[in-house]
Amino acid sequence: MRLLRPGTMLCMSRAAKRTARIVALLVVISIGLYLSLRLYLSYEAHRVSQVLTTLNGINIGDTEESALSAVERYGGYRWSPHDKSRGAYEYVVEVNPWYFGNLTGHRQRFESIVTKAVDILNANPRFRQVVGLRLWTAGGGIDMNQGRVERVSAQVLVEGKDEWLGGMWSLEPGIPDYVLQEYSSVKPPWPELSRYVVGWTNLNVDNGLGEGVEVWVTPSATNSESRAGRNINVSCLTSRVGCRTLCDLMPDAARYHKEHPEAGWGGSWEEQRTCP
Repeated sequence: MRLLRPGTMLCMSRAAKRTARIVALLVVISIGLYLSLRLYLSYEAHRVSQVLTTLNGINIGDTEESALSAVERYGGYRWSPHDKSRGAYEYVVEVNPWYFGNLTGHRQRFESIVTKAVDILNANPRFRQVVGLRLWTAGGGIDMNQGRVERVSAQVLVEGKDEWLGGMWSLEPGIPDYVLQEYSSVKPPWPELSRYVVGWTNLNVDNGLGEGVEVWVTPSATNSESRAGRNINVSCLTSRVGCRTLCDLMPDAARYHKEHPEAGWGGSWEEQRTCP
């Protein structure tokens, strides 16, 4: 039998210790990066809550100053899409820590660097979800016309436990004609149709499918209708296991639906599966 020399054993012992130190250091760095990312996402989710609260406080007919305060506070910007009429424009506010593509094409600082980091995390999306790093984006818009607020909207999209979930609401002077036509055909008329409409929709996001709730409310909506239509549960953004249903993301809208079945949402809403 061949015996190792004492010097050889000493070298192996040193190599093993050095390897153990490197592994321990990598583990500590990985945990630190994970906790830092979780903390950052929690901070961004808190910003979403603040943005939604601010948007909820803006009313049709408010002056531009009220819109500007929200925009400046959360790093928003002015956008003038081609389909806007003369004298009309929009202020957009986004909270987008994962740097999803947005409708306006607005570029963000460090976008190319962050998107490369996100691509690395997405190399194993299942593992990313298991450790509670769920993709999401949120934002809102304030439509202006001749210096007055004409419309306020908000949207939250988040990876749920089994599918993407979306919550979207729009405060407008009146329910748009195309909405009235669409939902008058799928549900019997009810008095609330002129001030509160909630509907179900399919979602097709970058890396998956899902479902969402769309709500339209007017200034004549009751307090309960306004609250039901515009309350989005932002804890779904930081949930480690992920929210499972639209009722988790829009709890007041689901509750209002149960209390007012005649005002139920259209589409293929599967209440028994989605709302336990």
